[in-house]
Amino acid sequence: MPGKRGHIGSKPLIEGALLAAITVVLALLAFYVPPAGAGLALLWPVPIALVHLRHGFRVGILTVVVAGLTLTTFVGPIEAIGMVSTFGLMGLALGWCFRRKIPPFHTVLIGGLAMLGSMAVSLGLSFVFLKITPGQMLNEMSEGLQQAEAIWQRFGMAESQVREVKQIWQASLRLMKYIFPGIIVTGSLMNAFLNFEVSRAILNRMGYSIEDVPPFETWKAPSPALLGLAAGYLFGFINGPWRVGPGMGQLRRIEIIGDPLLDIGKWRWVFMAGANIQVVFTMLLTVCGMAVAYWFMKYRWRLSKPISVFLLIMALFNPLLGQVVLFLGILDSALDWRKLSFRR
Repeated sequence: MPGKRGHIGSKPLIEGALLAAITVVLALLAFYVPPAGAGLALLWPVPIALVHLRHGFRVGILTVVVAGLTLTTFVGPIEAIGMVSTFGLMGLALGWCFRRKIPPFHTVLIGGLAMLGSMAVSLGLSFVFLKITPGQMLNEMSEGLQQAEAIWQRFGMAESQVREVKQIWQASLRLMKYIFPGIIVTGSLMNAFLNFEVSRAILNRMGYSIEDVPPFETWKAPSPALLGLAAGYLFGFINGPWRVGPGMGQLRRIEIIGDPLLDIGKWRWVFMAGANIQVVFTMLLTVCGMAVAYWFMKYRWRLSKPISVFLLIMALFNPLLGQVVLFLGILDSALDWRKLSFRR
């Protein structure tokens, strides 16, 4: 442990070196064995979080630096910086929260901010050294669509169906140019939640006591989430699917399939803000709507857990049921259905 004058003892340094080695092994396995990368990425922050939890922030920083320098000799500096920013920031954030017993949802939020920082570093490195921008990524996806079109035609799909599917995908890609920040935010929060659950489970098995998130069926979106969603729709309406025409305040429709969102004039940033706010709060309220549905299936209809989970997954793949789930989340945030139902 650090002494009175900031001296770091030998035990923390040895443990930090061992955990840095474990981190390097996990990172290299993920780098050289891509199919296992997604699963191993959830384990990356665990050694950093553990050393931070045991010995504090300074030893955690030293462990990250040692792991990064070691990775540089194997994968090069650019890849090493990107990997270190991923497991380093997340591990330090989780360790800081675990050490201070921060509530679970606050820990996930802080982890999400750490993941946003790591994504910003990765995107910055891609732009500076590889000259790759998010727009170029979407262009590559458009080129993949051209190849998919040829495959569909080869397998006998009707020309009209190919044209319709292509138009929908092109509209989706154009829309992604505007909601890319919202997708990054929601993805960061989901990644942080998974990292939190994996780290908590491993550390609890090692004898630590890390508080878990409340049961899924009790999740509820705070009431301000409704204001956030309303603000997103309001900003989107300013210059979204409707626009003021040249005559006497006349409104004219922008066709989403024909020329979607590409000519949104001087209100571009307002529309982008609204669209991204919608993405974030729609995700939040949809998840909480799933919790409402699961609560009713568990306590009211007495369905088994496998059946309930299956129905929720099916609802996500059905556009109509997905809207119903979102509506449940909105109503529960406003009315607190489960509390009223329980009192009855």
